[in-house]
Amino acid sequence: MSVRIRLLLLMLFLLILPTIVPLATPAYADECHSAIPCPEPKACSNWSAAYYCGTPYCDYSPICDDIATFQLREKFRACTLQDGSTCLEYAKVSTARTSCGC
Repeated sequence: MSVRIRLLLLMLFLLILPTIVPLATPAYADECHSAIPCPEPKACSNWSAAYYCGTPYCDYSPICDDIATFQLREKFRACTLQDGSTCLEYAKVSTARTSCGC
């Protein structure tokens, strides 16, 4: 098979892949944390990457023009307090539509 045909098949596969395999969403993600900050004074690291938490739920999505699956996302960071103890701060990042349909 020529290189050109292989490239065309690969591009076609990459175009249809999202319709075959939906975005990965953990079915049983850890519960979300409350957004209570650590007390001042504190020195904190950078925020983590956002990750899914909580139970997925269904709601209307104008993008899907139908019911869709949504899930909360949060992030965290470690802070060192004045007395040397460590505290984790959590923050809600967004609610993400993970797929059309429910």
